[in-house]
Amino acid sequence: MVSGGIVFTGTWTYTEAGKAGVTYQYSTTGIPASVSATLPSDSNQYYLGTKVYAKTPSSTSIDVTVDGVTVGTWTFGGWDKTNDTMVSGGIVFTGTWTYEAAAQYTITYIVDGNQVHQDTYYADQAVTAYSYTPEETYLTFSGWFSDADCSVSTTVPSVMPAENLIVYGKISYKLYDYTIKYFYQNEDGTTYTQDTTATRSNQALYSSTISTVDPIGGVKTGFVFDHTDPASGSITIGTGSNVLNVYYNRAKYGYTIEYYYNNTLDSTKTVNGTAAFGTSVSYRPQPKPGYVFSTSNPTSGSITIGTNADSNVIRVYYIKDQVAYTVRYYYDGILNSGKTENLSAEFEAVISTYPNKVIDGYKLDHDTAPLKITATASANVIDVYYVKDTFAYTVEYYYDGVKDASKTVNDTAAYQAVINSYTDKVIDGYKLDKVEGKPLTISSNAASNVIRVYYVKDTFAYTVEYYYDGVKDAEKTVNASAAFQAVIDSYTDKVIDGYKFDKVEGKPLNISSTPANNVISVYYVKDPFE
Repeated sequence: MVSGGIVFTGTWTYTEAGKAGVTYQYSTTGIPASVSATLPSDSNQYYLGTKVYAKTPSSTSIDVTVDGVTVGTWTFGGWDKTNDTMVSGGIVFTGTWTYEAAAQYTITYIVDGNQVHQDTYYADQAVTAYSYTPEETYLTFSGWFSDADCSVSTTVPSVMPAENLIVYGKISYKLYDYTIKYFYQNEDGTTYTQDTTATRSNQALYSSTISTVDPIGGVKTGFVFDHTDPASGSITIGTGSNVLNVYYNRAKYGYTIEYYYNNTLDSTKTVNGTAAFGTSVSYRPQPKPGYVFSTSNPTSGSITIGTNADSNVIRVYYIKDQVAYTVRYYYDGILNSGKTENLSAEFEAVISTYPNKVIDGYKLDHDTAPLKITATASANVIDVYYVKDTFAYTVEYYYDGVKDASKTVNDTAAYQAVINSYTDKVIDGYKLDKVEGKPLTISSNAASNVIRVYYVKDTFAYTVEYYYDGVKDAEKTVNASAAFQAVIDSYTDKVIDGYKFDKVEGKPLNISSTPANNVISVYYVKDPFE
C-alpha cells in the first residue's frame, strides 16, 4: 500500500452468452397502490447462470394515511429468495408485505354512568367530538368532564392523542318556567280574585318539587291559607304549564252587636258572632216595644270586619218612642167624643195631668191617671170622669110678700137636677098664692137656684047673725067672707020695728081660719016704748 492508494485495473472480455430477465412480484393480496408502486423492476437481461440478487423495493415501509393520519403501515416482508441463478426462463422474485394497522385509541363517552358512544381514532387523527342530545325533552346536556363525578370540566381533543380517553357527560334537568298564583276570597265567600302583584314566577329543574310559599309582599292581612290546586300543595315541574294556585280565605273574626235603649246597654240582646274579614256585617233590628231606632245613632248600622275583634262592634241605639195616648172625657158616665184629646208622650213617661175639660155644673169625680205610657197606643188611655156638681138651692117663703127668713130652706142638689117640689109651709090663715122658680133646674149659680113660694092670706067665710029676743033670724044672716085676720068692725044694722039694738058679740071680728068662729052676733030686743 502506498500513500496514494492502490489501483487495480482489470480487463474483461465479453462473450455474449444466453440471457434471461428478472421479474419482481408481490404475492400479498389487497395491497394498496402505494405498496404496489414499490415493486422493483429490472429491464436487464442476465446471462444464464448469472447470480442475480433481488432488488430492494423502492420502499420497504409504506404508511397508509387517511386525511393525513397514518392508519397503518405496510412493511416489506422480504423476497422469497434473496438471489437466484439466472436460468433460461428467467428469475422471479416474489415479495410479501405485511400490514400492521396503526394503534387505535378510543374515546369512550359515558353519560349518567352509561356508555352512550365510543369512537376509535388513530393517534393524531382529527377527532369529531360526539354530540350528545338527551332523548327526553326535559333533559339538557351539561358538557363533558374528565372525572366520573363530573366535577372537572373538559373538552374532547380535536386531535386524538396516543392514548385511550374516557369523557364523562353530565346531564341535568332543564329549567322550566313555573308560576305560583295567589287568589283571595271575595266577599261572597265562594269566588276568588287573583292578586297579580303577589304572583311568583321563576324557573326550576324538571322533576323538582315546588311547594307553596308566601306571596310577594306576604299574605294579606285578614286572610288565611285555605287550599291549593293541585291539592297536594306542590307541583312537580314538568314540560307543560307549571302552575300552582294558592287560595286564601278570609279569616273569621269575632264581632259584637250591642243594643242600647235610652243609652243603656241591654246585654241580653247582645249578638256575638264571627264573620269573614273584609265582609260587611249589618245589625239585625231588635226594637223593644216602645222604642224606635235613633236617627242620631253615632255609629253606622254596618261594619267591615277587621282583624281586631274588639273593634268589630256595632252599637245600635234606640230611643223611647213618642207613643200616642188618649184622654177621654165622660160626663155622667157618657163619653163625649168631641172632647177627646189625642196626644203623644215618650214611652214609659208618666202622665199625671191632662187638659181640664170640666163644663159648667160639673166637677171632677175621678180619673185613671197617672198613666204610664206603654208601647200600645190603644192601651194608653186616661179616662176622666166628670159628674154633676152639687149646688145649693134655696126655697124662700113669702107671706104677703114678706120673706120669712126663718122658714127658708137651704139644700143642695145635683147640677141640672129638677126640683119640682118643696115643703109646703103654709101657715094658718094663708094660702098658696104662687111659686116662682118652680120647677127649678139646678144651675152652677147658687144665687139663681131659688124657689120662691108666696103665700097670701086666705079668704074665710064669716057670718053676721041676727037675734031677736035671743032668737036667731036665720033669714037675716049675712054670709060674707074676708081675708084672714081682716078686722070686721061693721055690719049691716037689721033692726026691725019694735026692736032696738041690744048688743053685739064678736065685734070687732078678726077673721080666723075657722069660719065657725068667724061670727058676729047682733042682738036686738024689743024696744019698750014709753
